[in-house]
This record gives sequence, C-alpha cells and structure tokens, in this order.
Amino acid sequence: MALHLLYTSRRLSSCIAACHEDDAILIMSPIFDVAANQALLDEIPCPLFQLEDNAEFTAAEDAASSQLKRINDAEWVELTTQHQQIIAWHGQ
Repeated sequence: MALHLLYTSRRLSSCIAACHEDDAILIMSPIFDVAANQALLDEIPCPLFQLEDNAEFTAAEDAASSQLKRINDAEWVELTTQHQQIIAWHGQ
C-alpha cells in the first residue's frame, strides 16, 4: 500500500505503471492539467486525489475527472497514515 505524490504530469505514465489497486495518487502540482491528461487518468487503478488549496479548478476540469477527489490538508495527513510507503514522483 503506497501513497504516490505526483509533482509533475511528465511522470504520470510511470506513476500509473507502478500503482496497484490498494495504492493512492495525490497530485501535488497546482498546475496539473486534468483535462489534458484525461486519457491517462482513466487508466489509474487506484484512488486519485488533489489538494484543494493547491489548485484552481475550472468547470471543465471538474467535469473531465470524476474520479479525482479534492482533499484538504487534514485529509492529506490521514492518507499518509493509511499507507505504508510514500513515493514521490518528481520531474525528469
């Protein structure tokens, strides 16, 4: 059970390939383009989250990703306690 912290959309494919059903992905980038990455997001086998304070949401983004759940800082802390491993996906 891992919590994947995704800091850049460039690592999205690698992150998805490493994910399992009991993992979770937390989008950390405030500029992550949900709509542009929708095809890849549809392949995610686990829950997908984004910090609500870390992003500006548009109606198109909300409609584009029904599996994306916006969470606050307290819920982020809760996610870290529910997962045995934290994996950070930075740029490259």
